[in-house]
Amino acid sequence: MVDTALGTSSSQSGFNPATGDINIGVALPVSPVSFKLLSDSEVIRTIPVSALADYPTVDFYGNQITAPASPGAAQEVIVAVSATGVTLNKKSLDILIGDSEILLPTVLPANTENKVVTWNSNTPSVATVDTVGRVTAVGTGTAIITVTTVSGGFQDSCEVNASRLLNMVWVAGGYFNMGSSAADADTSEQPVHQVTLSGFYMGVYQITQEQYNVIMGSNPANFASAGSLSPVEQVSWYDALVFCNRLSIKEGLTPAYNISGNTNPDYWGTVPATDSPGWNAVVLVSDSNGYRLPTEAQWEYAAKGGSGSPGNFVFAGSNDHNTVAWYSGNSENKTRAVGGKSPNNLGIYDMSGNVWEWCWDRYGVYTSNAATDPDGASTGIFRVVRGGSWGSDRQNLRSSSRNVEIPSYRHSDLGFRVVRP
Repeated sequence: MVDTALGTSSSQSGFNPATGDINIGVALPVSPVSFKLLSDSEVIRTIPVSALADYPTVDFYGNQITAPASPGAAQEVIVAVSATGVTLNKKSLDILIGDSEILLPTVLPANTENKVVTWNSNTPSVATVDTVGRVTAVGTGTAIITVTTVSGGFQDSCEVNASRLLNMVWVAGGYFNMGSSAADADTSEQPVHQVTLSGFYMGVYQITQEQYNVIMGSNPANFASAGSLSPVEQVSWYDALVFCNRLSIKEGLTPAYNISGNTNPDYWGTVPATDSPGWNAVVLVSDSNGYRLPTEAQWEYAAKGGSGSPGNFVFAGSNDHNTVAWYSGNSENKTRAVGGKSPNNLGIYDMSGNVWEWCWDRYGVYTSNAATDPDGASTGIFRVVRGGSWGSDRQNLRSSSRNVEIPSYRHSDLGFRVVRP
């Protein structure tokens, strides 16, 4: 605000740096006065004046300003209030890999002329930041995002903690006896045969309604009222493929599944509600590091606790199904929040009960031949499901028990968990 134009050498004026006002009748001090001559590189507030000849002035960097050569000529000056600090709207930020959020800086005081700031990340492999303060998580870990004012070099920072959507546990490679020769074993679980597996990461929990909604933008669960931390259900094998690739893309991993020459589910079309030969012809990308459904062998190996099946438990982590499983005898006919029962020795929950889990494999008859990293039959319509559910009896909760469904099938007792290399 300008009360009047600056006059000649006989005038008296004063400048208030806190408000940016020029007032008549106050002696103009030598320092600190925030006058600056017009410059194309500055944020400008202009004031027409007739003369500055008798006013010794300095800018807010302490530099002497030369008065105009012709005191009577019209001039423009900048009345600039220098920055005294900067604050960010967040001091810490928890963010998922692939997500972005804009940090908002406030340069102080509010009437500061030069509000230009610069941004920096001390760990760009974890989180990057652009020129408008948009933070993007690109890897797991912690990064410090710093904002700096151009005027005065004042700083503030935000600690960014970047994580993956899913909690995964490493399952070391090894061997185990796949199937069961117990008296209550089904014939589909025989003959027992030795399988050797490479190591892999497996989801500690079944995919929850919340996680599914984050990636897919919807929650199809019949038991939505059971809460966002309950496993998602009413998902087909086809739905699980889409989820896996979308999550991989979000986290910058190479997607595992290729349908019709493309790994981006946006180009796959609508998820089929009935059996689809095109989707059944999905190819597993050999060099992918992305998320995928476990093979049947991976699933049983993890359920039995890894190499050598330590404990030789009937169920996933115990011989007492009540301690590790939500099933028909205790579930009250609905899903329950994941992790509510005891885990197995690998720290994996709900591999017995809660919801059945899709596997990658086509169903095939066992043979007695030893196998290394098997991935199921090469032909067939049915895909394997494992683990039993909230509606299952004891028999279907056993780690060796097998079941099958067509890949388009959706039901309130059927969900999934994922693995990656």
